[in-house]
Amino acid sequence: MEDSSFFATVKKSISDVGAYTEFLTRSFSQSLKYQYLVIAFTLLLFSVLSGFTMIPRIPELNKGLLQAKEFIKVAYPSELVVNIKNGQVSTNVKEPYFIDITEAKDSFQHFITIDTKATFEDFANYKTGVLITKNSIITQDKDNAIKVYPVDKKYNVKIDKAGYDKLATTVFSYFKYLMPAILVFVALFLIIGPFIGAIFVLIGKLFYLLLTSLLFLIIAKVMKKDLGYKQIYRLSLYALTAPFILSSFINFLPRYSPAMTSFSSNLFHLVFLIYMVIIIDKHKNVPSAQ
Repeated sequence: MEDSSFFATVKKSISDVGAYTEFLTRSFSQSLKYQYLVIAFTLLLFSVLSGFTMIPRIPELNKGLLQAKEFIKVAYPSELVVNIKNGQVSTNVKEPYFIDITEAKDSFQHFITIDTKATFEDFANYKTGVLITKNSIITQDKDNAIKVYPVDKKYNVKIDKAGYDKLATTVFSYFKYLMPAILVFVALFLIIGPFIGAIFVLIGKLFYLLLTSLLFLIIAKVMKKDLGYKQIYRLSLYALTAPFILSSFINFLPRYSPAMTSFSSNLFHLVFLIYMVIIIDKHKNVPSAQ
């Protein structure tokens, strides 16, 4: 009795060319499900391995959260009071007023600049990450496009050091849950992500096989094999096993140049081509073949 279990099929698809005759008796839905599981379990394997490489970085992440907490404590200037009334901003300090972050110096001179007399045209001159004017907040996105966000006229609020500290204390009370939440989220992503990602990878492979199956159909006709397009397409879903696992392994290795990515892609096509040519060559014609 043929063992049609998933892992037995994986083994046969890689090492037993004769098993491809039996694969032809399986339905397209069975073949599709098999290829999805190959992709999903392969992605899951390397996802878990990636997770293990992240474990040594957990102390660094925890250190980063502690540094963020310390920064938040002192981020708001003690002398600054900002009043927003009917969408109009006013302060108690001499303007322009700059709030700087050392880490942001590489990107711009100032992190936040408050100047209620400034206009949109002044943004570039201040070389700041954020410019707060009388009635708007101006910033720049990752594409260097300047964005203007009007202050809502419904806002009526006073922002000072005491209010900021009160809000910071509330935020800090949740910090003890942040690290466990991040770890749970990462773990779920590493486990569930491959099964979701496998859907998109499978769709890509199906379109890829639409074209390659035409090539293999020509090869089959040249070899005088009684294989039709649908049969070749179905066989290809099994022949993809070895090249996909191999190329995934290479992609998991550290890459120091674009040449490695190109090599992985070329190797996938080459191994797949070799597998299919051998499978077609070893196929035995039968009088009742469809």
